[in-house]
Amino acid sequence: MGRRQPDAQGDPPARSVRFQADPPEGVRWPRRVSGRTRARSRNTTMTRLYNWGRTLCAHGPVLRPATPAEAANALQRHRHVTPRGAGRSFGDAAIPNRGGTMLTERLTDAQPMEFDASSGILRANAALPQHAILSNTCPEGWLLPAIPGSRYITLGGMIAADAHGKNHSQTGSIGKYTRSLRVLVADGDLVDCSPEQHPDLFWATIGGLGLTGLVVDVELQLEPLPAGRVVSELVGFGSTDELIEVVEARHRATDFVLGWADGRFSPGRPFAGAVAFGHWRPDLAPPGPLPPFRSLRLPFSNPLPGAGWMAATLLNAVLRRKFRDGRHETADVESFFFPQDRIRNWNIAFGRRGFLEVQCCFPLEHAAAALRDIHGFLCETRTLCSLVALKRFGPGLPDAPLSFPFEGYSIALDMPVRGRIPEALNELDEIIVQHGGRVNPVKDSRLPAERFEQMYPDLERWREVKRGWDPNNVWQSALSRRLHLTE
Repeated sequence: MGRRQPDAQGDPPARSVRFQADPPEGVRWPRRVSGRTRARSRNTTMTRLYNWGRTLCAHGPVLRPATPAEAANALQRHRHVTPRGAGRSFGDAAIPNRGGTMLTERLTDAQPMEFDASSGILRANAALPQHAILSNTCPEGWLLPAIPGSRYITLGGMIAADAHGKNHSQTGSIGKYTRSLRVLVADGDLVDCSPEQHPDLFWATIGGLGLTGLVVDVELQLEPLPAGRVVSELVGFGSTDELIEVVEARHRATDFVLGWADGRFSPGRPFAGAVAFGHWRPDLAPPGPLPPFRSLRLPFSNPLPGAGWMAATLLNAVLRRKFRDGRHETADVESFFFPQDRIRNWNIAFGRRGFLEVQCCFPLEHAAAALRDIHGFLCETRTLCSLVALKRFGPGLPDAPLSFPFEGYSIALDMPVRGRIPEALNELDEIIVQHGGRVNPVKDSRLPAERFEQMYPDLERWREVKRGWDPNNVWQSALSRRLHLTE
């Protein structure tokens, strides 16, 4: 494909504001620079963008194309572009390092959704959020095969993350059900790719963090929706070994598995919590239109000092009541999948310094030892987590070199940024590597590049595809620079 020459008069670099403590050795946080917000054109403005964890903020040009053609034209005017959908990445995947940020919010009307209710095949605009898709497919008896934890995440973001849900042990990630993609690549071409057509681009885009191009359209095979309600049974555990024993005994006979552990860690405190085993219940409600999803907003935008500790303590108290051994809970589709979205701006509750999430997974044979070591680390450092979530993963996607999930166990730790937490997490990285685990890059903003290379052995295969389709690194982000995926 022909390559364009970058415009010598490109936009000024975007810079990020550091809200955390000093970064660990080997990790570079971009510096804050001044700049005034001003209109540049109808589709380009200078503005500030935050990550969902509110630990980073970038100031720079923002592009809002309304059609794929406008998006392609924007690539001719900008040396470097970061794609951004709903902005729900906890880390720096949708934060620019330099150049412009391409928002997809105006692309939602570029092509209508096409859905075959007889086969469950969906072809949809990648800028659409999950809830827009579910509201059209659920009444027809079909469901997205992998549903991450926010209804506002876009379909393109799900592809870029190879998103997984509470049912990964049964169904796998979104990439398994993706039939084809249309991708806006660096030279402005729209390329159709699939496992048969341009398979290198297809698999590098699944879980590719938005760095191979802007996903414009997605064709998916949906899963049948068995019912309109899910019933969850809670089973308690008092140690890491007991957790794995409970899950291994029951996960094959259930539709969903999600564990929770108490996030208050101190020496001698056990790793205790409960696992929710969810089952579709057609006898309670058949598939049908989704009921209205009611949510509220926190009435403040600048929390008081200490808000992170207070919010984490309160959330643990609420979850201890919810995840009680022997309890049963019934929920409709969206209430089951998206409980956090009941508070639309819940991310601001954790204080001015924001929060970090570390999600990592381990192979089955190392899971028990890994979880024991992580529990020991958290107790030794007296870490307070607002949420500790556990999942059982099924087989991964070996063809997608940057896909995160593989068969084993996953633990996600949400931590308000307090004290020297970012530095202390270097020790956690060592534990993850020792046990053959990996970190989910979509939720990370601090992992050093050398650790990432240890965790993703097929990284060089992905880099070869990136060099072939984007030799000048037009598509990049703060994440790609931090992890040395682009230069």
